[in-house]
Amino acid sequence: MYSRYVFILKEKNIIFIQPKFSYSKDNRRASSADAVLSADVAGRWGKDWLDSIMAPDAGGLLRRYALNRTREESLGEGHDLNGSLLAGISFGLPHNSLWQFQVYGQATVDDSKRRDYSHYRLEYPSSGDATDFRNRYDYQKSRDWYYVGEATAYFNLPANPHDNHQFRLRLGYTGTHRTGNRSLYRLDGLDGWGEDTEYGLGMLPSVGELGRALDRPNSYESVRDDRGGWVTWQYVSSIKIKEKKYLQCEVTLPLYFERNELDYKRNSLDTLFHRNLLLFKPEIKLTTGSFDFTYTYTPTAPSMTYLVNYRDDSDPLNIVQGARELANEHAHDLNLSHWRTLKKQRMYNVGTNFNIRKNSLAMGYTYDRTTGVRTITPQTVDGNWHLRFWGGYSTPLDSARRWNLQFNGRAAYYNSADLIDGQRSEVGSYYLTPTLKIDYRPSSRLYLALKADAYYQHSVSSREDFETIDLCDFDYGLTAQVELPFDFQLATDLTMYSRRGYADEGMDSDELVWNARLSKRFLKGNLVLMLDGFDLLGNLSNIRRSINAQGRVETWHNVTPRYAMFHAVYRINKQPKSK
Repeated sequence: MYSRYVFILKEKNIIFIQPKFSYSKDNRRASSADAVLSADVAGRWGKDWLDSIMAPDAGGLLRRYALNRTREESLGEGHDLNGSLLAGISFGLPHNSLWQFQVYGQATVDDSKRRDYSHYRLEYPSSGDATDFRNRYDYQKSRDWYYVGEATAYFNLPANPHDNHQFRLRLGYTGTHRTGNRSLYRLDGLDGWGEDTEYGLGMLPSVGELGRALDRPNSYESVRDDRGGWVTWQYVSSIKIKEKKYLQCEVTLPLYFERNELDYKRNSLDTLFHRNLLLFKPEIKLTTGSFDFTYTYTPTAPSMTYLVNYRDDSDPLNIVQGARELANEHAHDLNLSHWRTLKKQRMYNVGTNFNIRKNSLAMGYTYDRTTGVRTITPQTVDGNWHLRFWGGYSTPLDSARRWNLQFNGRAAYYNSADLIDGQRSEVGSYYLTPTLKIDYRPSSRLYLALKADAYYQHSVSSREDFETIDLCDFDYGLTAQVELPFDFQLATDLTMYSRRGYADEGMDSDELVWNARLSKRFLKGNLVLMLDGFDLLGNLSNIRRSINAQGRVETWHNVTPRYAMFHAVYRINKQPKSK
């Protein structure tokens, strides 16, 4: 729920009030299964692999290749509540056009609670080690209080009719109080609640028994207080260079000071510590005609929780532990762009972006190749940067402008640095993504378009176990939209999706996908009924794959195959009565 109230008292004097409230409640139930393999053979198994990891008993494929397998049944419920109030006033001085002032304040509260139940089984099919069964009840709650206030003074310098200069001084103060609690219970430690339990998922023992099942090393209480302020000096100007051309400049020099305190309790750990921050975040923007230039420098402090010396093994395959010291991240971003409209509705744009990160936060890990267990520790690493170029061009192809051509392209280089098994891993990736579209609109009742897209990636690394990646995804197809009699409309697209160059030949594919929508308008277009058909030919695979920046993970995502969906949309457009 959201509202905004504005009161105009007199010229230049405005009061605004904006309350906001939201509440959500959810319930879920899910089943999942995962397997970590000792060899890259999953693509050859196809549906047999999917069936094998879901089966109650490990089959031959899992016993031969799987380092571990997890199966989990879970259900949960929770709610989230958010409320905020924003209020402010803007006013000027009587008989003075040079000064303007604005004051605003905001208070926000967030409250969240979750209860999750799960039956978790971890198996080691290839080694035959005993099953790790966990009957878990996880209760988490958090509450955040946030407030902020800011006062801004605007001073307009006297200037000629073509130039404008303004100075802005902002003073602000903010505070946050965060409380978080997690109580994780291992019910499998109680008699009758183990792997052969007769108690259903979501059932709990008595209060006394529940207290004895508390997993203290993985339960915690956290209270964090952040208080700070800022002083920002800003200069904004618009200077006429020549007829219809202006140089617009914006220089922002903010200085932030902040004090963070954290009271953290976990098992035998009871720690209270604080830190003081002083951060300078300058930004420069220049615009002249069709050129834009922006530079920003952003330092960021790591989360206080990462600095706590704890160990969380609630997920036995991904053990997380804190770090004693982490440096602040420093980010530099440089952007330059140019665009122009030519005669006969032709347009083009070009641009570049350079980004560099120092002391990037990396969730470095060590990996046990015999069990598939990762031990994850936050660390900082240098060497993350990227350089991108992009451009586009569009033009009519005939004098009547029924035919139009659009081309867009992007080229980029990403240098990704990470820490794996205690060693630095650096991967360089080149990307090229061209897009071409030709459309034809002979009348307002018919639209046709030919489209083609491509994505090329080339990744290299000096890491010994890294295999060079050369892959290409491309698609091409036809899109059409036609107005039919009796206020019917048909929209359809037919696209061939192709993939080449993946490590496993089973990931290379060609999928012809046909989608369509039939709609009917009623009540002068205010009511629209729509019937969608997705993947009418049934060719789309229910597995989608991708490769991350380090080139190590080929992730498979299940997606919904073909389906039909009906929509009903009613538009309300009420015009105010004229006086």
